[in-house]
Amino acid sequence: MTRIFVPKDAAALAVDADKVAARIAAEAHARGLPVEIIRTGSRGMFFLEPLIEVETSQGRIGYGPVSASGIASLFDAGLLTGGAHSLRIGKPDEHPFLAGQTRLTFALRRRRSALAFRLRRA
Repeated sequence: MTRIFVPKDAAALAVDADKVAARIAAEAHARGLPVEIIRTGSRGMFFLEPLIEVETSQGRIGYGPVSASGIASLFDAGLLTGGAHSLRIGKPDEHPFLAGQTRLTFALRRRRSALAFRLRRA
């Protein structure tokens, strides 16, 4: 089963990400293709929203900005295998907008929260 990541934050919802997710599900069902749609947050590239990502053997491949009306053409181009399409941006982590950024995770936040807790108790 192929995993497709569709953002569900306010910016993505404002540009019809729910319609995109519903259309992906309908198109996959109509073609008999098993997919799992996972709703995520945005990567901050709002100019590409809704930016969907497909988990492939090469890693996550992004497409954006995607509209519900363009989903069939993405499937025709081989969306589930990272196929070539005019909306394909490749690996989002390698996109020039993100490549130079340092991304922090919640793992760091947990460590910082534990430290703050210890300091409050002292």
